[in-house]
Amino acid sequence: MSISFTEAVDSLYTHTYTNRRKELIDNIFDATPFWEQLNKKGGVVRWQGGRYLEMPVIKDTNPTGAWLDEDGTVSLQDFDPDTLIRYPWAYYAINITRKWKTDQQNSGKAALRSMIDSKIKNTKLTMVDDFENALFTAQSGLSIYGLPDAVYYTGSGGLSTNTYPSGYSRSSHTWWANHYKATSTPALVNAVPNLTTLINTISQGRAQYMPTMLMTSQTGFELLETCIEQKFRIVNQLKVGDVKFRNIEFMGIPIFFSPACGVPAGSSNQPVYCLNLDNFFLVIDPKYDFTPTPWKESINQPHTRAMQITSTMQLCVDRSKSQGVLTGLVA
Repeated sequence: MSISFTEAVDSLYTHTYTNRRKELIDNIFDATPFWEQLNKKGGVVRWQGGRYLEMPVIKDTNPTGAWLDEDGTVSLQDFDPDTLIRYPWAYYAINITRKWKTDQQNSGKAALRSMIDSKIKNTKLTMVDDFENALFTAQSGLSIYGLPDAVYYTGSGGLSTNTYPSGYSRSSHTWWANHYKATSTPALVNAVPNLTTLINTISQGRAQYMPTMLMTSQTGFELLETCIEQKFRIVNQLKVGDVKFRNIEFMGIPIFFSPACGVPAGSSNQPVYCLNLDNFFLVIDPKYDFTPTPWKESINQPHTRAMQITSTMQLCVDRSKSQGVLTGLVA
């Protein structure tokens, strides 16, 4: 049985997107430093969905370790080193829309394929921007948690005090608090020693707690590039896949910038996020893993059709104490 022109175009779009879906996903996780580095470390994972996303986090150490003499004993005290943090899922969708007039005027094979390629390419670039903007934006109730949520910029005693994500106050649960430090002025003089102190506080002199990347704004990056002494840094190109990200290397840690990294709400200066990506995870439900919906026709717009690309996910942290943020970075 023959199919209509509209059905043929539906099928061609769906087939083209299916063939290019991996390219689209790879592009999101290759286009910017944070997502590329997280993906490279195996931090983009697929977990089957439920009402909540439950992430086990370490809150304590085993208290039974002891040095013994000949007749010594080991405590049999039970302990619970982990707790579960319940993250809400975030739901993302983006439209690919076709209009009656556009379909009719691009009905030739070459024009149709060009239009399809153009729409998918535009969608791909938009998704890169959406994910990068969400990363540096405090959660508004619908988006994934961003770095301003996960690595909070104020508190007391060098530990953050916000509640993230679901009810654990970091002021009363210090095991769940990230580190923060405010740079004293002038920043050109004090940024480097303050950043050094923050990194040492986070790492505790241990390799496994050492930040794996630093993220800041373009303004913050250029200020650090100016004030970090030559003996402490190397300006280079970090080649990641087929993309090069310019970075400053400080204490063996690459510093990157993103145009999306702005001043957090309630703050007045540029942040420098000290991140250990071994403790970050972007968890995606495989049922909604950039999955396309069927084409649907608009009720009141003849021959206007839309397909959505849908994703269910959340950005999670399982050890906040391995993260930190330096504030007060102003020129």
